[in-house]
Amino acid sequence: RDNLADRPGHAASVDALSEVLQASGRHAELHAELVRQAERTEQLGEPATAAVLWARAGALAEHQLGDVERALDAYRKSATLEPSVTVFDALASIHTARNEHGTATGWLEKRLERTGREGAEIETYRSTVRRLAEGYRAAGREGDARACLVQALATDPAATELRTFLAELYRGGADWVLLAPLLAEGVEYAPSANEKVALLRQAAQVQRRRLGALGAAIPLLEHAADLAPEDRSVRLSLADALRAANRFAEARELL
Repeated sequence: RDNLADRPGHAASVDALSEVLQASGRHAELHAELVRQAERTEQLGEPATAAVLWARAGALAEHQLGDVERALDAYRKSATLEPSVTVFDALASIHTARNEHGTATGWLEKRLERTGREGAEIETYRSTVRRLAEGYRAAGREGDARACLVQALATDPAATELRTFLAELYRGGADWVLLAPLLAEGVEYAPSANEKVALLRQAAQVQRRRLGALGAAIPLLEHAADLAPEDRSVRLSLADALRAANRFAEARELL
């Protein structure tokens, strides 16, 4: 601690002190010291160092002390000084757990702005979009949830989990005109033949039963039959659609 008195926020000294106090279960004492160091480094014009210390104080308050209010206070101070995706995640998680979805989405928006969409970050990007869309829906902002998912799929069409969630929203709103192409467009990115067939059948069902577009349903079922030639249920669905379209000879060939 003498070293910290002379060099506030010194990383190695903070780490050493943290190790000693954590080992002896003196979490409250460590939290107080982290807060003290954060305040001093902030006063000395070292915002990056102060932000890290506030973040550590927040994590300690949240996980070791179980004091959510102090955790929120520290995390907010850290985020104000220097943006951090880790801190944004922590703030969003706390507010979500408290059903404060409007506040949570604000932090998730900031998190998403700083999340890459390629390479190792792609799964984090997708999960953040999902969390944000769920937050919007929970906050009564379904339009924003849809827009968020549509925008993400425009640049990342292989995000099947996001497509499934958007399809759920469309079904809930009986937006069949939007649902049918969403399902059909997902076929290219489905990871297996069985999943491709399932999407084609769902899209065909929407086209025929919900939109009355038999002509649009038949090509979808033909594609499904090509992918699963041994699947009798697919052949029967296609045959039934062909009969409804007065294409009896083609229907008989499938039976």
